[in-house]
Amino acid sequence: MSFLKICSLILVFNGYYATAQTKKYICNFENGLCLFLSNVKNNKENWRIGKGKLNAADTGPSVDHTTGTANGTYLFVNVSAAKTNVVSLETVAIRKDYCVRFFYHMYGADIGSLTVSTQSVHQASDTKKYFYRTRTQGDRWKEAFFTASESGTMNLKGYRIVFTAKHNIAPSVLGDIALDDIELTLGKCRDTKRDVTQLCTFDNYDCGYSASKINSLRWEWKTLKHATTYFKKQPENDHTLGTSFGGYWYVGVSGSLWRLISSMQTAMLSSSVYKKPKTVQNCLHFYYYIDGEGTTGWLSGGVKEAYLQAFINFPNSTNGRKWLITKAKNITNHKQWTRAEVKADIPDDFQFEFVSGIDSQSEVLLAIDDIQLVTGNCPEAGFCDFEEDKCTLKDGPSRYNWVRKMGRSGTNSEIGPSVDNTLKTANGNYVVFSTKNKSPGSEADLESEFFPPNDKEMCLTFFYYMSGKDLGNLKVVFRGVTGGAKKGFMALDDIRIRTGEECDLLPPEADPRLEDPCSSSPCLNNGSCSVNGNSFKCYCLNPFFGDRCENDPCSTSPCLNNGSCSVNGNSFKCSCLNPFFGDRCENDPCSSSTCLNNGSCSVNGNSFKCSCLNPFFGDRCENDPCSSSPCLNNGSCTVNGNSFKCTCLNPFFGDRCENDPCSSSPCLNNGSCTVNGNSFKCTCLNPFFGDRCENDPCTDHPCENGGLCVLTGNSFKCVCESPYFGNNCEKDPCTDNPCENGGSCMLLGNSFKCVCESPYFGNNCEKDPCTANPCENGGSCMLLGNSFKCVCKPPYFGNNCEKDPCTDNPCENGESCMLLGNSFKCVCESPYFGNNCEKDPCTDNPCENGGSCMLLGNSFKCVCKPPYFGNNCEKDPCTTNPCLNGGICTLYGTSFLCHCRIPYSGALCENIICNDDVCVNGKCETLGQYYRCRCDAGFTGLRCEDRIPTKSDKQVFWQIIQTSIMFYVLILLSLIFGLLLLKKK
Repeated sequence: MSFLKICSLILVFNGYYATAQTKKYICNFENGLCLFLSNVKNNKENWRIGKGKLNAADTGPSVDHTTGTANGTYLFVNVSAAKTNVVSLETVAIRKDYCVRFFYHMYGADIGSLTVSTQSVHQASDTKKYFYRTRTQGDRWKEAFFTASESGTMNLKGYRIVFTAKHNIAPSVLGDIALDDIELTLGKCRDTKRDVTQLCTFDNYDCGYSASKINSLRWEWKTLKHATTYFKKQPENDHTLGTSFGGYWYVGVSGSLWRLISSMQTAMLSSSVYKKPKTVQNCLHFYYYIDGEGTTGWLSGGVKEAYLQAFINFPNSTNGRKWLITKAKNITNHKQWTRAEVKADIPDDFQFEFVSGIDSQSEVLLAIDDIQLVTGNCPEAGFCDFEEDKCTLKDGPSRYNWVRKMGRSGTNSEIGPSVDNTLKTANGNYVVFSTKNKSPGSEADLESEFFPPNDKEMCLTFFYYMSGKDLGNLKVVFRGVTGGAKKGFMALDDIRIRTGEECDLLPPEADPRLEDPCSSSPCLNNGSCSVNGNSFKCYCLNPFFGDRCENDPCSTSPCLNNGSCSVNGNSFKCSCLNPFFGDRCENDPCSSSTCLNNGSCSVNGNSFKCSCLNPFFGDRCENDPCSSSPCLNNGSCTVNGNSFKCTCLNPFFGDRCENDPCSSSPCLNNGSCTVNGNSFKCTCLNPFFGDRCENDPCTDHPCENGGLCVLTGNSFKCVCESPYFGNNCEKDPCTDNPCENGGSCMLLGNSFKCVCESPYFGNNCEKDPCTANPCENGGSCMLLGNSFKCVCKPPYFGNNCEKDPCTDNPCENGESCMLLGNSFKCVCESPYFGNNCEKDPCTDNPCENGGSCMLLGNSFKCVCKPPYFGNNCEKDPCTTNPCLNGGICTLYGTSFLCHCRIPYSGALCENIICNDDVCVNGKCETLGQYYRCRCDAGFTGLRCEDRIPTKSDKQVFWQIIQTSIMFYVLILLSLIFGLLLLKKK
C-alpha cells in the first residue's frame, strides 16, 4: 500500500492526473506550502511564506486570515521585486468541476494585479481567466470564490488552477500581494439564494431571482451557459470576479435603423421572498452598470431615457410595495460598475424588485451584480470616514490612487498624518496621496457618486492635511497633484455632503477674491477675519464673541446680587458680597438646602445655622449614630433609637463586626492568616504546610522502607537502609525491573534474580524462541503466546515457512504443480482444466432437466430422464409443439397433454368439438370448450345414442326377462339333478 501511495505522488508532481480524485484540497500555510501547490518553474520571483509585518515599510498584511494574528502565516509575493515579470503559483492537476475559494490581500499605492485562471495540462496555452483584481483593495483580507470547469483540451488530462501576480510598472514603488486559506472542493460552489445577508454574486447560481416581462423587455442572467441575448454594450467583466466568467443580470434594447419610433419599455427582476430580518433598520448594497450614451443618427433619436429603480415588496402583509432608489443615465457614471447603498426598513417578510425603464432608438444596456442586505442603517449619502472602506467614493482614471491608510502603519512606504480626524488616534483611517517616489505633476483622482440636481443647497465638508515643502496643490475634484517635495503628502478624512444646507467657506483663503472685506481689520480683540461671500466673518479668540468679536463674558452682567464680574480666561469670574456665593453669586448659605435630613436652616451672619431632628446632629444635621461608620468590615449599620446596631457580613462578628476567623490566630508555626470567604486561609512559612501550617515535609513519613527523614532547608532528605535508594528510599535493584519480557524480579541479598515467564529465558529474560530464528526461506519470526509464529515471505508458508504453494499439490486429478511468482500454476492433462485442474466437461453439468453427465473420452454424454432427450437433454415432447390448431402443449408425466383452443378437441386438438359424427341422433351445440347434444325425439344419452323405449318395447322386454329366468332355472335344475346322480354312484 505504501508503494502505491508513493507512485501516486510521483505522478502528481510530474503533472499527471491521478485517477483517485481528491475531493478537497485545503491550505492555510500554517505548516508551510502544501503539497498540492507549487511555484511555476520559470518564475523570476517566487511566492513565499510570510508572517506578520514583512518589513518596516509595511508592504503586505500585518496579520494572516486563518488566525487573525501576527503569529499566523500566509503566502505572499513581492511584485515590485519581480518588476514587470509575472509570478505564478499552480495547483496539482484536477478534473471535473471544483469550487475554488481563497482570501486575498492587495494594499498599496500601485499594487499591480492578481489573476486566477485555469490552465490545460495537455496544452499550456489553453487558459481561462476566472478572477481579476487590480489596484489597491484596502488593508483587509477579502474572500473570492468561483466554480472552475473543464473545457477544450482540459477534458484530455485535466487542468490546474494558476494564481498570477503582476506589477504593471517597474519604478521603485513597493507592493505585496498575499493569499491565504486556499480551498478546492469537488463540485460546484454552494447556492446562497435563500440567505439575503450573503453576498449574491450570480456567478454560479441565480440566487432565486426571476425575471418577468412587462412589455417587450426581459432581464436575463448572464453566465457562460444561460445567456441567450447579447449586446455590443454588454460589460466585458462582471463586478465580483472582474472576468468574463463572472455572472450578472442584464437588460437592454438593441439599436436598429428600423426603430423609428421609441416608447418606454419596462422589465422587472424579483428576488425570492425572504423571512424578515432580526432588525427593522437595514441597508441594501448592490452594484449597477448603465451604458446609455447612445448616438443620434439621421434616422434615430438616440437615448431618451434609461433608469434602474429598486423597490421592496411585502407580499404577505398590508405594507405593500415601497420605492427605495432610482439610478438614471443622466446621474451616473457610464460603462463602469458603480456602487449603490439605500436604506431599507423591513418589518415583515419581503422581496426585492429591480425595475428597468428604457426609451431609446439606440442600443442601451443596464446590469446589476453583487446584491447584499447589511444589518443596520446605511452611512449618510455622500459621507465617508474611511474606517471600513472608501464607501461610494472611487478612484478616477489617473495612474495613481488615493490610498486608504491608518496613522500607525507605513503601508507600502506611504507617508501621512500620525492620526486620523474621525477617531483622532493612530488606529483611525484616512486616504492619502504622497509625493514619495512620484515625479512632479503626478495626479490621483477621487470621485464621488452622482448627486441629481435639485433646488436645494448642498454643503460639502471635508478635512484635509497637507505637509511638505513644494508639496503641490489640492483641487476639490478631489485631485491631488504633486509638486517637487520628496516627502510631502496630502490626506483627506470625514468627507460629507449634506443636501438642503448652505455652509460657509472654510478656511476663507480657499476662495481668493479680487476685493478683500477683511482688509480693514473689522474683527476686534485679535479675532481672525475670513471672506464670506461679499462680506466677512470673524472667528473670535476666547472669550470674545459677536459679529466683530466686540463682546466678552461680562458684557451681559452675569453676576447677581451686586457681585462684580471680571474676565477669567475664556469665561468670567464673579466676586460676591457676603453672604452670597456661587459662580454667579446666585446662592446664599441656605439656598442649596444646606441642612440635611429635614433640618431647618436660618441665616446666621455670613453663615447659617441648622436645627436638627432626632437622632440627627452636626453642623448640617448630616450625622446620625451610623455616620461615623462604626461597623467594621463592610458591616451594615442601622439606627437603633439613639444608638446603632451592626449587621455583620460573614465571616465577621462582634458588636462592631470587629472580629473574623483569624482573630484567634489559628495558623501554627508562624503562618500568616487571611480571611477566605466565611473561614480563614493560612499562608505557611517553608517548610510548613497544611490547613493550619501544622505539617512539615517529614510529617507524612515520606521515607519508605525504614528510611530516616531529616529536614533540610525547605525540604527533606531520606537516609536509606541497604539495599534501598532514591529520594524517598523507594527504589531497590528491582525497582526499574531489569527483567525483560514480563519477567519478575526477586531481591537476592544486595542484588536480584529474574524469574522468567515462558517462553523467555536468560539472566534478564532477554531471550525467546525467536532468538535463533527457526523460520525458513527468509521468514520473520514473531512471538505468539509461549511459542512463536513465522511470518513467511511469499510464496512460502507453514509453521516454519517450510512450505510453498506446491507442497501439498493443490492440482487435482493427479496433475502436476509449477511455482509461478508468489503463486502456482497447474499443468492439466485433457480432459481436465481449471486453476486446480478440478474441472472436466461434466463439472458444470451441461445436461439439462435432471440429466446425468458421463465422461466420454475428452467429451461427455448426457443420460436423460424421460420424457427429455437431445444432446443436453434440452428437448421434451412439447419442444416441437405437437398440438394442432393453436393448442398449448404441457408436459404430463413422461408424455404431454394438449390444451385445445375453442372449438377444437382431441388428444392433439385435431377435432372440432361439434363435427358431424358427435351427436348420433341429434344436433350439436358448442358450450365453451365442451359441447351438448340436443337429441331428436325418441333418443337420449350424451351423444343421443340411446333410444327411448315405447310401451310395446316394455312388453317385449318383460317377455325376454321371463324367458331368460325360465332358461336359467332349467339349467340350475339340470345341474342339481346331475349332482344327485353322481352321488348315488
